[in-house]
Amino acid sequence: MFSKSEMSQLVKIVNGPGTELEVRGRLYNWFDRERADIFSLVNMNDKHDERMKEIVKLIKKNFQLQ
Repeated sequence: MFSKSEMSQLVKIVNGPGTELEVRGRLYNWFDRERADIFSLVNMNDKHDERMKEIVKLIKKNFQLQ
């Protein structure tokens, strides 16, 4: 679904500085800017959406910065 380069960017976003809400906001904005097609697969309204929390946790748990 995501290229290696895109996954690298996502991992950097979720491991970046800031509060959880700021991280979710940056991730949501990245999806909106770079891969808006994700919204047709995963219905997310904004950075407050519970799905955004789950995506952040999933990326943090399964991927590491290199």
